[in-house]
Parts: sequence; C-alpha cells; structure tokens
Amino acid sequence: MAGFPVRLHPLFFVVSLMTGWTLSSEPARLALWAGIVFVSVLLHELGHALAFRRYGCPARIELHGMGGTTQTHDAAHLTHHQSAFVSFAGPGIGFLAGGLIWGLSQLAPLGEPGGLAAQGVRQFLWVNIGWGLFNLLPMQPLDGGHLLADLVRARSGYRHERAVLGVGIATAVVVLGLAIGSKQLWLGMLAMMLGVMNLEQLRRTPKRRPAERRRALPARSASPWRHRRAPSPSSS
Repeated sequence: MAGFPVRLHPLFFVVSLMTGWTLSSEPARLALWAGIVFVSVLLHELGHALAFRRYGCPARIELHGMGGTTQTHDAAHLTHHQSAFVSFAGPGIGFLAGGLIWGLSQLAPLGEPGGLAAQGVRQFLWVNIGWGLFNLLPMQPLDGGHLLADLVRARSGYRHERAVLGVGIATAVVVLGLAIGSKQLWLGMLAMMLGVMNLEQLRRTPKRRPAERRRALPARSASPWRHRRAPSPSSS
C-alpha cells in the first residue's frame, strides 16, 4: 500500500470479529465493524510509515491480533523531534480521517439513527478520534509514550528515562481507576497491562546512566528495528 509492504495476520480479523460480537451478532454489523477497524488501523500505520519515508527511512506495516505495527531498520539518524513527529503521525492521520467523515456526515443524510450508515459513522469516529486520543496517553508502548520520551530526550537527553516511565505508570493507575468506576472491563485490563509493562521497563532502567555509556548511545533506540504500535481499538 502506497509503496509499503503490508503483512496481514488472520488473527487481526479474528480479534476484530470477537470484540465486534459484543456490539452486535448481526453479520452485516459485524462485517461493518471489522471493516472499520481494518481501514482505521491501516490508516494509522500508514501515517507512521509516511512519516518515516519523509525522513528517508523505509518502513513496513504489519496488522496482527494486537492491532498494528510499523517498523523501520534505518531510524538511527532521526533527531528526537523527527521521531516525535513519527509518533504523532499515526493518530494525526486518524484525526484527519475522522474529521473528514464527520464533515461528510453533516452534508449527507444518514437515515435512521440505528441504521448501518449512522452506526458506521459513529464507529469510525470512535476508532479514529476516540482511540486516537487514548493512544496519545503517555504510556509505553503507546504513541503518547514514545512522543513524551522523544520530547524529553530532545530537551535533556536520556537523564530522565525513569521519570518518563513513572508518568506512564501514574497514567495507567488513573485510567484503571476510571475503568473500575465506569465498569469498563476491557479498558481496565488494558490499563493494567500497560502499567505492568511500564513498571517492568522502569525496573530494567538504571537510576543513572554512566557518562561514557550516555555518550556511546545512538541517537535513537538501540534496537535495530523501530516500532510504532497501534493496539487494536477493540481492546478497549
């Protein structure tokens, strides 16, 4: 798609249909939900891929059971501000797509509020705008977590890695509390998972990096592949 290799795992649609079943068991509405999730996650990953391409990094896209991933093996030359732009590009293209669909829905009649057209618009807005906003929360490995880390590194290097992860843990606790209060099981499970991931990463992060190690660090992640993940909207 747009010159990027795209790998689609069958589990992507399996998870989409399983979560869509909680909304409706009608085949047409299930198919509508699965199609919206597919298009939306693909657009999200395309945003990351286009941003990578802008800075000369070839990228590939994978859609899997946990959502989507955009990867590149040539991001070492990116500045922190450029990497932050890559992080925002995924949700950003979703916001643009959601705004476009909302605008078109105001110009064309959608029929009955419970009809397929109206439901499709609501779900498209939720996946692209609602989930896009959630994805910008400062928790690793969400885009918001990458974005915060890159902006902090641009200002002060790698000295505050633990503080960034602490913000992620605190955010997960707040989201978990809101999920419990609103009885949102999926959201609570997701918040717990993200909180544990940030906590484990915090435990592996030294309290203070030796100066010589800090100088030896590459400009970007030590991993040969740079990941931009978009957990499936159905996970919430």
